[in-house]
Amino acid sequence: MSKHNKHPQQTASPRRAMIDPQPMLLSTGQAARRLGVGKTKMLELIRGERIACKMLNGRIRVPMAALEAFEAALVEGYVRGRPVAVAALND
Repeated sequence: MSKHNKHPQQTASPRRAMIDPQPMLLSTGQAARRLGVGKTKMLELIRGERIACKMLNGRIRVPMAALEAFEAALVEGYVRGRPVAVAALND
């Protein structure tokens, strides 16, 4: 058997346990992954004011609440009064 354990037991540090695992503000890349779209599509949605964003230190951040609102609107079929087709997100 090797000296190196291929599957070391991971223990959560107390500091890491205090950090919220779901951040309130996401980068455009993180937000895109959550929706299952590319970063370019995410930026289009932001520019089109279909997803709200905030600027923080010169960087675009997407509030988790804005993503949840967008996802809820997709279920309803409308975003800002405009019909939304889920397939259109993947264009």
